[in-house]
Amino acid sequence: MREIFAHGIHEVIMKNFSKEKQRIYLVDTTLRDGAQAARINFSYSEKLEIAKLLFDCNIDEVEAGIPAIGVNEIDFINKLIPIKPVNTKISV
Repeated sequence: MREIFAHGIHEVIMKNFSKEKQRIYLVDTTLRDGAQAARINFSYSEKLEIAKLLFDCNIDEVEAGIPAIGVNEIDFINKLIPIKPVNTKISV
């Protein structure tokens, strides 16, 4: 799964990358908006795996969740901070 996901992101980046080598800023909302789809309820381990895949793909900003959902969501978001790459932003 990781290789397929990374390959798909790579294709998106390369298709949108001009000859002038402009910087593309990628924001992923999977952990926030993706979890709001009907019958989607990511487990903690699934959310962590998704976050790690996004980090491996050098996504610039990961929208990690909605803190207003509760303490578990806040705890998850806080656990991402020490494992994220230096140049990746975590937003909520």
